[in-house]
This record gives sequence, structure tokens and C-alpha cells, in this order.
Amino acid sequence: MFSGNVPFESFALPSLKKLYLGYNQLAGQIDVQTFRQLTNLTSLELSNNNFSGDFELDTLLSSLTNLESLDLSYSSFAVTTKNANHYVNPGFIYLGLASCKLKVFPNSFRAMKQLYHLDLSSNEIHGQIPHWAGEIGSTNYGLQYLNLSYNFITGSPQFQWYGLRQLYLQSNLIEGPFPQSICNMSKLWYLDMSNNRFGGSIPQCFGNISSSLQLIDMGNNSFQGMIPSLYDVCKELQGLVLKGNQLEGEVPISLSRCQSLKVVDLGNNHLNGTFPGWLGDLPYLRVLVLKSNKFHGHIQPSSDVEFPFPNIQVLDLSYNGGAHDLSAKQKKICIYREMTLDNERYRSLGCGGAGTF
Repeated sequence: MFSGNVPFESFALPSLKKLYLGYNQLAGQIDVQTFRQLTNLTSLELSNNNFSGDFELDTLLSSLTNLESLDLSYSSFAVTTKNANHYVNPGFIYLGLASCKLKVFPNSFRAMKQLYHLDLSSNEIHGQIPHWAGEIGSTNYGLQYLNLSYNFITGSPQFQWYGLRQLYLQSNLIEGPFPQSICNMSKLWYLDMSNNRFGGSIPQCFGNISSSLQLIDMGNNSFQGMIPSLYDVCKELQGLVLKGNQLEGEVPISLSRCQSLKVVDLGNNHLNGTFPGWLGDLPYLRVLVLKSNKFHGHIQPSSDVEFPFPNIQVLDLSYNGGAHDLSAKQKKICIYREMTLDNERYRSLGCGGAGTF
């Protein structure tokens, strides 16, 4: 791993096309003027370093007219924009500006018709995403990766990126119903809308995009109503997190089709019915959280398999139908595990044996 200041004057070669310095411990003051001589530069990667300085985005993009890929994420830069309509290479394909102290959604993005990767996470962007955002990545294969997490965004437009594979909106202030346009994203792998202010019901069309999804996290919002059934094949789904909402009704038995599930967290809702013992048939299930709901009756695994819950590591059924001491009723046969999945730590106490909620 390299460290210290970078002698950028040594790289001031007009013939240089790609400069990759990411994931080091490099430091020093840098500004737009540093790169103005690199007129043929197509890729600039400075992410995950300890630089200092301010980057005026419009000036940088209009100076490097051949630039197609830029990553300044976690480099300690402060990126600003005057939101002027300077020239931007229409062939721009990759832009990483995570943790760059960016405060607005820059107008210059509107020209990036071929962009497939956009990371604006962990910034200070406030308010609504502009209505024209759907024009980004509107040609070729379209935008495939969009990360707007950890900002102060209050509203988003109707998504038009039907080729998206990863959509991260978590930890914002977004209000309103579930965006119906997400139901048209048939290629989506990862969807994280957690820790926002979404409300209303989860539309039935949501069950139609499950064939490609691997992770769904819509936890800690204000969704109401029932969990939609998954109509399509959901063999890729590994994580379903709907905790911390106001969902009602029973756990849909269509989840039994999702044979790759590893995590199901439905805690802190208003779900009811008897224990969904058929979840024990899922061969890879490691985490099952049903705590703080209204389930009742016997905790009875399915008899369809000889050894139900073969890989369970975390089982949390606490606080259902009243505050019962499950550990006493179940003779203190308990499992205590820690597990990390997709950057979220699940730490829980679960108790086995035949008991009641």
C-alpha cells in the first residue's frame, strides 16, 4: 500500500489515458488544475485515500473532455458544483462520488446518457431528486447501479431505469408510497429501501419481480397491510427484511418457494396467525426473526422434512401475544449466535423445543 504525497507533476503527460491510484494511503492537496494537462485522460480513480482539497465538478468535467470514468469516493475530497451546464462527455459511463460532501444533485449528470454506475452515497444531498434524473443512463444498456443511500433525500422521481440491478435508497427521509415503477425492474438483484418514511401498502405487483432479486430490505419504514405473495420463481432470493413496519396478516406461504433464503426478518410488525413451521423446510435458512408480532399457538415445525431448520443460527420469537418468558417454558434450550449479512449485524437469543407463543 502506497502512502505519502503524490508527485502529480510526474504524471503530467498528455498521452496518459488511465490513472488508477485508489485504495492506498496517499495524501496531499489536489485541485482541478492538477489534471488540466491530461487532456486524453479517460479514467481517473483516486478513491479511498487521504487527499485534501476541493473539486469543482463542472470545471473538472469540462476540462477533461475525454473522461468516461471518475471515482473520487472516500478520498477526503469536497466536491462542489455551480450547477452550470458545462460540456460533459456524452460517453461517460462510471461515476463514484460517495462521501464527497456533495450537497446537491448536479445538473451535469443530465448529459450522461450512457452512465451505468452512479454512487452518490454518504453525502449531504437534500430535498427531491430532480424529475429529469430518469434521463441518466437512458441509452445502451442503461443505468445498472444506483446508490443514493445515507443522504437527506425526501423524494424520488418515478424510476425509469428498468435495467437496474442494484438500487440503494436506505437511510434517507423519503416519504410516500412504494414506487410502482420498481415493479418494472425485472433484472433487479438488490433492493434496499430501509430506514426511510415510505408508507402505504406494498403493491401486489411486487411479487412479480422476485425472480432475479437476491436481497430485499424494506425495514424500518411505515408500510401497512399484508405481505404480498411471491407469484414468480424466487430461487435467487437470499434475504428478506421487512422489520419495523406495520404489516398485518399471516406470513405468505409462497415464501416456501424461495429455497435459497438465508435471512427472514419480519420482527416488530403486527403479523398474526400460527407459527409458520413450513419455514423449517428451507435448507439454508440461518436467521429467522419473528419477534414483537401477534403470533399465537404452538411452535411446531413442519413434519415434511426429517430435520427442520438444519442451518438455523439465529431464532428470535420473543414478545409475541404478550411478554412471555419463552426461555423458561422451553427449559432454557437456547441458541446464541452472531451473524453478519450485508453489513447488518443480527445478534439475537432464540430458544428451541416445543413451546407456545
